[in-house]
Amino acid sequence: MPHIEVDNQTAFAIQLAADTAAISPGEVIRRLIERSRPAAFSTAATVDEGLDGGLEIHAIYDGHRTNAVYELASRRVTITDGPLAGKSFKSPSGAAIAVVSRFRPDVNPNRNGWSFWTVTGTGELLQSVRHPH
Repeated sequence: MPHIEVDNQTAFAIQLAADTAAISPGEVIRRLIERSRPAAFSTAATVDEGLDGGLEIHAIYDGHRTNAVYELASRRVTITDGPLAGKSFKSPSGAAIAVVSRFRPDVNPNRNGWSFWTVTGTGELLQSVRHPH
């Protein structure tokens, strides 16, 4: 993985932002870059396209980022990396429960998947694209 050198003051600011948001320092940088991109280069324009009719989503839980695809029509979530890669779930909540169970088996895993997952292209919660069935 590439590394970027920054001065101590910048490193402290990035770590403070990461700790405050309960995300990794790398995720802080990614979000800053996403917000500074001109609209023409934003991935938000392709929210409805995604991969094979799906939408790229991710969750950061207990310091671990998990990437997945949310299938708009079926509402299924398929995890695309990490120890749960390839596993598919009938709902965002089912996938969220699996992530929590994997990384923190000692806590109650029940989670609302709509507020657990983030749309990677927009930085908004998955709830932002929820549609009634």
